[in-house]
Amino acid sequence: MIHESGDSDFWLKIASYVSALNLRRLHRFALECVINSRIVGANDYLESKMALGIDDIAGLWGLRKILEDLGDNNTLNLPIFDFIRGKKYNESVTRYIENYSNTPVWLQSLVREEIQLSRALNEDHQEPLEIELDSLDWTTLGENLIELAEDTSDGDDLNSQIVLLIKIPEAQEPEASSEKVSSSENRQESVPEDDTTIEAGSDDRANSRRRKRRSFGEELIGARSSKRVRARVEEQAVQESTEDNEFFDQIDKIFAPFNFKFGNIAKLILVDSDDDNISEDFREQDQPLRDLLSSLQEWKDSNGNLLLKGEGISNPSANVSRMVDMAMVKSVTKHSNNLPDSKGLQSFISLINNSLLTIDDSCLQFLLKLLLPQEDNVDLFLKYKFPESLIGVIEDMLPLYLDALYQHIVFTVKNDGQDAIVRYLKLTESIYELLLNIYIDEIQSSVGSNQKAQQKIAVKADQLERWREFLMDISCLVEDSSEQHIGDLRLRYEWTTIIHKKAIGTSHEELLELFNGFMELLLEYPNHIIYLPNTAYIPEISSQGVSMQMSKLHASSVFSDICQNLDQDAQKNVQMLEAILQRSDSRDISVDVDFEIMEQFIRNASLEFRLFLWSLLRKGYAELNESNKAFECLPISLSLVMKDLSSEEYLKLGQSQRIFTLYRSLYLLQDTLLTTSEYCLKDSQYLATLSDSKLNEVVSYLFTLLRLLHVCMVHEDNLVNNNITVKETKVYNKSVNKMHEMLVQSWCIVYVCYSTRLISTLSDSERAEKCLQLLYVLHEELGTRACCSLSDGAFLKLLQSELIRIDSPESENEMLQCLHCRFGLALGNELFFPYDHKTTPGSLDRPNALELVQFIMAMALRKRNSQTLPRSDMKVALDKFCEVIGVPRRDQTSIYYNQSVLESFLNQSLDPLILKRSIRGEECLSTIKVKSDYAKVAMIGLYFLQGQVYLTQYRSRKRTMAGRTEDLDYAIRYFKHDLVCNTNRFESWYGLAQTYDAQAEDDMTWSAEKLNSEYRKSIGATQRRAILCYSVATSLYLRQDTIIPPKSILATFWTDFGYELYSSARAPMEMEAFHVEEFERHFSGSTGMYSKPRHPELKSTTAIKLSLHMFHMAKCVDRGGWKNHYMEGKCLGKLGADALEVLDCYVRSISCVPEKSSQGDPIFEPHYKLISSVFKYFMKGSITLEVALEYLPKTSYYKESEQPIISKKQLFELLIEMLNRLRSADKKHWHHRPTYRIATILERGLDEVEKAREEIAGFFALRAAKSYLTIWRPEFERAGRHFVYAYSYTCYYVDLLEKTNDITTLNVIAKKLRRLTTVTIRHTELWEHICKAILSTLRNLSEVPERYMETSLASMPVDDFFNRASQLEQICMSLRPPPTLVKYLHETSELRRLNAALAPTAGMEDVFGSIYVKLFYQLPQLEEEYAKQKAELREFDESKASLAGDISAKKETESEPNESSMNSRVTATESAANTPSSFAGTEASTPVPPVKARTARVTRKEVLSKANALLKPFIAAEAKEKAIAAKDKSVVKPDKPTATASSVDGEDLKEGNEQNEKTATKTSDSSKPSQEAGTRVDEDDRESTSKNTEEND
Repeated sequence: MIHESGDSDFWLKIASYVSALNLRRLHRFALECVINSRIVGANDYLESKMALGIDDIAGLWGLRKILEDLGDNNTLNLPIFDFIRGKKYNESVTRYIENYSNTPVWLQSLVREEIQLSRALNEDHQEPLEIELDSLDWTTLGENLIELAEDTSDGDDLNSQIVLLIKIPEAQEPEASSEKVSSSENRQESVPEDDTTIEAGSDDRANSRRRKRRSFGEELIGARSSKRVRARVEEQAVQESTEDNEFFDQIDKIFAPFNFKFGNIAKLILVDSDDDNISEDFREQDQPLRDLLSSLQEWKDSNGNLLLKGEGISNPSANVSRMVDMAMVKSVTKHSNNLPDSKGLQSFISLINNSLLTIDDSCLQFLLKLLLPQEDNVDLFLKYKFPESLIGVIEDMLPLYLDALYQHIVFTVKNDGQDAIVRYLKLTESIYELLLNIYIDEIQSSVGSNQKAQQKIAVKADQLERWREFLMDISCLVEDSSEQHIGDLRLRYEWTTIIHKKAIGTSHEELLELFNGFMELLLEYPNHIIYLPNTAYIPEISSQGVSMQMSKLHASSVFSDICQNLDQDAQKNVQMLEAILQRSDSRDISVDVDFEIMEQFIRNASLEFRLFLWSLLRKGYAELNESNKAFECLPISLSLVMKDLSSEEYLKLGQSQRIFTLYRSLYLLQDTLLTTSEYCLKDSQYLATLSDSKLNEVVSYLFTLLRLLHVCMVHEDNLVNNNITVKETKVYNKSVNKMHEMLVQSWCIVYVCYSTRLISTLSDSERAEKCLQLLYVLHEELGTRACCSLSDGAFLKLLQSELIRIDSPESENEMLQCLHCRFGLALGNELFFPYDHKTTPGSLDRPNALELVQFIMAMALRKRNSQTLPRSDMKVALDKFCEVIGVPRRDQTSIYYNQSVLESFLNQSLDPLILKRSIRGEECLSTIKVKSDYAKVAMIGLYFLQGQVYLTQYRSRKRTMAGRTEDLDYAIRYFKHDLVCNTNRFESWYGLAQTYDAQAEDDMTWSAEKLNSEYRKSIGATQRRAILCYSVATSLYLRQDTIIPPKSILATFWTDFGYELYSSARAPMEMEAFHVEEFERHFSGSTGMYSKPRHPELKSTTAIKLSLHMFHMAKCVDRGGWKNHYMEGKCLGKLGADALEVLDCYVRSISCVPEKSSQGDPIFEPHYKLISSVFKYFMKGSITLEVALEYLPKTSYYKESEQPIISKKQLFELLIEMLNRLRSADKKHWHHRPTYRIATILERGLDEVEKAREEIAGFFALRAAKSYLTIWRPEFERAGRHFVYAYSYTCYYVDLLEKTNDITTLNVIAKKLRRLTTVTIRHTELWEHICKAILSTLRNLSEVPERYMETSLASMPVDDFFNRASQLEQICMSLRPPPTLVKYLHETSELRRLNAALAPTAGMEDVFGSIYVKLFYQLPQLEEEYAKQKAELREFDESKASLAGDISAKKETESEPNESSMNSRVTATESAANTPSSFAGTEASTPVPPVKARTARVTRKEVLSKANALLKPFIAAEAKEKAIAAKDKSVVKPDKPTATASSVDGEDLKEGNEQNEKTATKTSDSSKPSQEAGTRVDEDDRESTSKNTEEND
């Protein structure tokens, strides 16, 4: 280092060594030295843009990593690091750089101190860049080399420094890439990772086939299998063969009447071509089948590329002129063998690895290996046909290394002999031909007059011309030109030069002279042919080829005009093509064309060019709208390919040439099959243009093609069953998938031919049966192989259209399978559910949905009533169809008009004339007919069914609280959509009425808030819409303008209509739906303009009569419905009918009632109503005792009495006994009406108010935190009646409490009722009622008469009032306990506070002042009582002081009598002492400050003020006590609470609660579960309005 401090290579070795020893500072120093010595500073590098070697880049990467670990951001910010930070290299170079800092091989032994440093340095060499080939072939190697060359050629001189090490695939032996893999598992492992990502569709189908065919012993295949496993696999193979045989036999049976035989393709797998016993049919006719099978078993990706991309045939992006040029390239490849994939590849890879060649050297040697003739004069470029992909690699690599080839050729011809000059002259000629091929391809692929493309073409032209001159220079070095190979070189050069001049645009005259001169040159070499297999634009060198080129000059102008002017004069071009291709009579066209030359040209042209001309003719017909003639071109194209495939020339070819021809034919057939299948699926009548012989010929060709394609199926079966193995690659899977698509297209065409022409003579039923049979067979075969959805679902489209056309009930299962395969609809029926064919479902579009909606609706409406939900799969299908088809849109005039009419009708008032017209069958809407797809869908019933589904879905949910009702909104929406398109559907009007009814019921179920607010009008509007819908449905039925519904639906309809009318007329809505205040209209009269409702309001009696009429209609349809008789009795009762008539209705209802309801509970309503009605009519005197006793036994809850009933009391006791029996039968305690009726009988009949109060008290939970009423809504109770009963029960209970003067319970109910405004209807009225009851009770308890305060104030002395008021406050505070009137005064004050101006306050103030005035007049008695208490207190204190000897205690007692030993019993005396107005008198004689005399009378306001002042100390003490109690409760619960003088009201309230608790425990046993359940409901914030509440609890 002293002498050579700038030796960068040695610094690199030092960096590697110190890195191995983890010396980071020295490592950084060494890397910095490397960079400084090589790069000479970052700025110099950036300015000069010098090329970095791979070691320099690796050093920068290593230094950056060290600096990042050290956190040296200043150094990292240098510009040199910005270069590598944004630079990206390929994976191999990146891996080399990342592993650069690892310990190298030469240092590993040195670190172990086994050898010396000098020896290690001598053994050092650069680490090679490893490349692992995916497969062992020339194309893969070339692709890897060109990728490295392109990735490392942009700015860095790395190609000449990176040494390569090529690794071959482990699973393949060199030179034997086509060898079979030993097992399926090894086959999968040998596939490169890049090739495993195949198309999803083909992969799924392959996996599906494997899952279907493989046995449990598949994992043991390839290892040593037991006999049992091998036997099972063989058995499965036999089963597969049997399944295939069944399919082939079925096809033969179907087509046997038409003399078509498909044959058993499965036998081909057993055919051995060397077996002499094989029939001639399998030797010649089925040769393409065996060729395809052998090519599949020994797969090569080159065959797949030919099938998929047409490699070696044509470039799909080539334009017309190139297609014309290719017309002469006939049978070029038939005389050239394909290049073996690994021929000479092993030795070449060994050369690269052993010679340590760089990327540039490797690419150069790659080109020389393929293009330079070998020393034994074997020229691979002329002898073999290279794969198209390999040609592409060579053409990409050649421009990059053209200069290197030039230098290499110059160096060689200068230093070597004549043999080397000849070899390199051939190399130069081959390069010239390739450059010409590249140039022509660049011209053909250029688009328009793009300047950039023209510049690129100019560069290629200059490059080509310079190389031609270089070739001429090399040819001058050849000394002996008489040898054969020199003559071949001359011919190649002259021929290539002519093609070159043609490419640059030389005139036809000059080209003809050149061709004639070349023809004379060929005379020197008679019958000599030179094949050029690897240049697409340079045909073979022969006299035939020259003639072809000369005729092509004559024809090229004609074809160019035809191809380039198709859009301008299609008629002329079609006539020209007809004259050329069909030899038509239109050859009188005024065009200078020699048709004989044209025919000769076409006769010698390639198959590809002839097919191209027929495709041009077909497109011309299509532009002229001559579809039939365009279709006729397709069978001709099919026959051209199939004839070429079955010709004798095909049999004479070698195997490789036959395989190439086979895959070429399959490639050429793809467009023909696709277009033909599209024509047939679009309209089968195109086949009518074909004659019978032509049709039979087409079917025959299709059968031949299908036999060929089914070979692939048989091969796949054997592959899956592990009978054979093959190397699966991405190209293989794509190729197999393409063959499957062609198979599907061919079967579609065959079916159309079969259904339209072959069986056209049969009857319609026979034709349908035959068609269905063929469809079933094809779908089963294609579906089990996961092929039915290929070719964009062509077969599934055909299957769907045919099943819809045939419309057979037997085809339902097949249609379900079709829908599953095509759209992914997992829809089944009672006996069938579709199989999984591993298809990729497409999206359901609107046209298909419109075709299939009839089928879907037929399934959905079958065996379904209106009260059950459809199956989940059907629900999903219906939602999908509605989403795709959509709903009627307002942009259509008819739909907009009908929607407006419908909305106007539903939003109008309920005119009595509408109900009258509906009963007569005269009500209808003035709508217009809708003509659109929506109307067709509506007529089928899709929108109606969707509305019914959402309505049923809402009803089926067990709802326990108020929630979202989107289902009802969706139901209304779909019912309206149906009515817009079909106004006369009875079911839709009925469903819409039910939905509105459900909405109104939901609004009245959960809370009374909506009933007590303005929202009540909205509920009424909903009920009004429901009645209007019922009216239209009634009119439709009566005038028979709709389909007559079943009797079950009709009976339910009449019952629902009657219920709706009755519910609207009765509480809680009370005719709200019939109000007309909001529907006023303006009128003009004699007095001017005025407004009033346009029609009178319907009376409640009329509504009930209409309801009664509907129940009569329901009875006519269903006489066994107990509801109809039950509601008939209620309607008659409300209309004041005869009592016996009403009771008879209830008796009939009892006789029809079932044992249990739909929810499994007994039905009590008719029984209770009969008992209750007997009591009410008896109390009114409408029936006698004998009549009552006659009707009571009609119910099952009657029990014969031991003693005869002869009095009212006995009758009432019997009624109570029956009600108790009914209540006991209610195990779930839902029904509350029996308890109420028992209480009313006790109170009104037996005059036992206390017992009645105890009975009704079971409904009220006074200790509950959130509610006070514990009743539920039974199953058959109308919506909203719960809150009506709550109002009624509360009023009745308050009346009973008032009669019994239970002020404590009244106060508790008042506090809860004031807070709970959503428990009952008419909350304000109920609050006023309870306030009156409390005031009445307080007046009774305090014995205060009416207007007591006013009469007392008139005689009260004014001067004495204020003095004695102060004394009254002091006395009341000192008395223990305070006077009773103080308690009543406090309760009245609390009621005033709770009221908060909700109810009138005059009565409250009158009672409040009256109690105070009475207390005022009791002051003398209170003073005597206080003096007595004071004397007793003094005696107690004196006795205590004498016993204790405490004189000071006696004095303290005399000075402060209020702080006596009474404090041991009463707490909170501080509240009285600290109150400003507290009484602190020590003696009775303590003087009272005089009050100024007044002359006016005492006012009402002053009395109320003094009463409030009297209560202030008590209220303050009570609040303080509550705060202390709450604080103590939070710390520790006291053992026993103490009482104070100010807590008397709280004690009394407690006593009242205890009393109420005792009262509640006296209720009947049947009410206890209700009370407990009610408490749970209160805790869950339920209003006791749903039967589901009890289930949740």
